[in-house]
Amino acid sequence: MLEYPISFLQKYFSSSILYEYLLLPVVCIYFYQATYYSRYPSIILKCVLFTSVLTSFLRFF
Repeated sequence: MLEYPISFLQKYFSSSILYEYLLLPVVCIYFYQATYYSRYPSIILKCVLFTSVLTSFLRFF
């Protein structure tokens, strides 16, 4: 369902290696660490910020 405009090793993988194996896990760990002691409004704001950055990264790169 996802379509990657740039894909490394497209011949061998149908997904984006850079996004799924490097960028997404690092961002998930950082998000967990950034929201560990936060309250719900702060978590929601950070969630919106993180998802918008990831979406714009995929959209333009």
